Amino acid sequence: MESESQPKYYNETVKKAVDAYRERNREKYNEYCSNYVKKRLQDPEYAEARRIRVNEYNKAYQKQKRLERIANGYVPNPRGRPRKQGTDGSPAPPPYIDESI
Repeated sequence: MESESQPKYYNETVKKAVDAYRERNREKYNEYCSNYVKKRLQDPEYAEARRIRVNEYNKAYQKQKRLERIANGYVPNPRGRPRKQGTDGSPAPPPYIDESI
């Protein structure tokens, strides 16, 4: 049974022709793609969905790169402000809050 998602005329020959056209007219094709994305981003629903998808991909990529650096021997710096420690090495108590005010 043939796939209904792709038209029948899209085969390897057509794919090679499309790729060759894109290669010969790279600037024109890049401009076309850029204009298409700009037009799509005017739709608020698409823009929000794209923003969410891009953020997820970026977080996954950053996590992957971080794990690669750690695997190569990189020691990451601690995040955030270091906690104050008491004289015996225990964490400092929470700041005093005067409840009578």
